[in-house]
Amino acid sequence: MSTKIEILKVKLIEPRDNGLVAFADLRVNDVVIRDFRIFKQNGKPFVQTPYTTMKKGGRLHFHSIVDFPEELKVEINARLITAFFGEVERANDNSIR
Repeated sequence: MSTKIEILKVKLIEPRDNGLVAFADLRVNDVVIRDFRIFKQNGKPFVQTPYTTMKKGGRLHFHSIVDFPEELKVEINARLITAFFGEVERANDNSIR
């Protein structure tokens, strides 16, 4: 069975100090996964899967909510980065008008 990946939404935000520039939602087969984070550091975007945080021993720990096999993760990241650039282009086109 092939995996169907559909980008549902990419929401650009004002860039934050940590490099966060967008959130994204997608569907993998019949499962919707929300709040992927897209960061941009040193001019290069990268994707982080949704995560939760916990404080342990006075330190903040991050734990992924969902893990994908490596091949699927690479495909999802590539599609999200492509969708991110498409959304940036649309936003730039709209700001020119």
